[in-house]
Amino acid sequence: MASNTGKKAKHDDRISNLSDSILSQILSSLPIKDAVSTSILSTRWRYLYASMFNLDVDFHVFRRSPLHIITSFTNFMDKMLFIHTEGRIEQFRLDHVNISGMSDSHVCGWISAALWRGLKEIDLVFAPKSSIIPMLLFTSKTLVTLKLEFSFLMTVPVHVYLPSLKTLELKLIKFEDDGSVTRLLSSCPVLEDLSISGCDMQNMKCLKISNPTLKSLTLVFNCNLLEFQLFFFKLAIVIDLPSLVYLKYEGFRAKSYSVGNMPCLVRADINFSGKEIIYHRHGLVEFFEGLGNVKSLRLTINPKALPILSHKRFVALQNLLHLEILDRMNKWKGVGLFEFLEFLPNLQTLVTCKVSNEVWFPKDKVPACVVYQLQECKVLDFEDENSLFQMATYILKNATVLDKLTIYLEDQRQCPTLRGTFGINLGVEFQLILAFEIGYTRDNHPSPANGKFNEFWETKNLGPYQLGLLKDSSSNVKIVVSLGGDSVGKGKAFFAPKSKTFWVQNVVSSLTDITNRYDIHGIDIHYQHFRSSPEMFAKCIGQLVTILKQNETISFASISPYKEINSYYLALWRKFGDVIDYVNFQLDLCL
Repeated sequence: MASNTGKKAKHDDRISNLSDSILSQILSSLPIKDAVSTSILSTRWRYLYASMFNLDVDFHVFRRSPLHIITSFTNFMDKMLFIHTEGRIEQFRLDHVNISGMSDSHVCGWISAALWRGLKEIDLVFAPKSSIIPMLLFTSKTLVTLKLEFSFLMTVPVHVYLPSLKTLELKLIKFEDDGSVTRLLSSCPVLEDLSISGCDMQNMKCLKISNPTLKSLTLVFNCNLLEFQLFFFKLAIVIDLPSLVYLKYEGFRAKSYSVGNMPCLVRADINFSGKEIIYHRHGLVEFFEGLGNVKSLRLTINPKALPILSHKRFVALQNLLHLEILDRMNKWKGVGLFEFLEFLPNLQTLVTCKVSNEVWFPKDKVPACVVYQLQECKVLDFEDENSLFQMATYILKNATVLDKLTIYLEDQRQCPTLRGTFGINLGVEFQLILAFEIGYTRDNHPSPANGKFNEFWETKNLGPYQLGLLKDSSSNVKIVVSLGGDSVGKGKAFFAPKSKTFWVQNVVSSLTDITNRYDIHGIDIHYQHFRSSPEMFAKCIGQLVTILKQNETISFASISPYKEINSYYLALWRKFGDVIDYVNFQLDLCL
């Protein structure tokens, strides 16, 4: 009797016994091709697809499918959207390519049917030369999020109204004229987030962005076509956003700017590119004059731009508290830095990507923010030892309220005689980040050691002895070990754990030994290359930092991400942000 019961239990279909609402959630999380397949499992599953409330349709998976598969899928979509109309649909994502057997008009009908079902979020990616934008898309009363990506002309109807829309993303779209953008934005009375990226504006003379409720604006103009660049220099941009909190501008400089009425602006991420910036100085000053209320500014800019701003008279950024100056091309050498600081009387945090012997340190008139306001300064790179010492000495001597000076030292050859002190005794926490510990084997062909870290000192330049001298003579110096980095030997240094459990155990053991030997205070996570998923990276690093802090092996931890690897560090931040103390290279965090 017992064996019969066990046999019955073995073949019991527990999934099919779940409620319809739970099964609908399961189906809604599957790609559409997999969801279609469930209808043949049993009679219990035959019509469950009609209750799906999230649709993710990717035409790419059908590009090499035979005609009968495409026909079956088309029938499935028709039944779900045209026949079984009683259920709700909340999210609809469509990645479209031209496939024989699927007409544009048919796809347009699916989109309209989904909109009629009270759709809240829609994400549409269309193939070139398509024509499947239903006019109903511009009059939906329920849409909260609208994302459009296509490289053909978008015609905005005269009568357009989206009363619930809060997020609007437009990518690669060709605008019809100036009025089309104005019409679209004015029809969104509760819009909060707008992104315009890589769009074609050759039919426009002025891009006017005006909306009383918009809180976040992203403008990306980075098309590599020379024709686009030459046209863009003739475009005027007008921004009137009284509720704006965050502004991101990336790409080429326009002909002129009218940027104003942004009293709520907190954070701006500005990245001007292109050599033309040298020849269009007037517009550059115009743009920055409109950022007068910003509190945090990340500036990635052409090396010639900062000297231009520094020598032009414009309204000071009175409210700016945090400034990061970055240079992706690694050509800026700090020229114009302190001249620019004269326009920032209340600056409290400064992050600069580079200092060199070309930096001018004003002695007679030190910028007011350095003397009275600057609390934290970070130097991410320097040309040589002399420029480093000049920068550090200048800041430590003049910054009367400074709490922390951090210098990132990735290449020990930059500073071959690092020892002693600066001869200045201030209550400043000086963090020195060193990259001498690498999780690779020490042989002729280094390979990942699954968390077992080894020392890679370059003793001709900097070794344990010099480090000891620095520690003994400067009680305010804290040593930080950087984990990761760019390279080891002649190859790249990868984050490549074989086992999460063993990797964490090995690193904890290695770092505990290193910390005891050299009196290490913290670690900086600086991995740049990966052979794992963001989730694996987040779990390994998050558990590592948690254990090291619980064991009191370290007192703080920082991360050093940059744009191209944001996904890894965002995964870490979202799961273990409570154990991360500092971000050395600020992320676009949306938390």
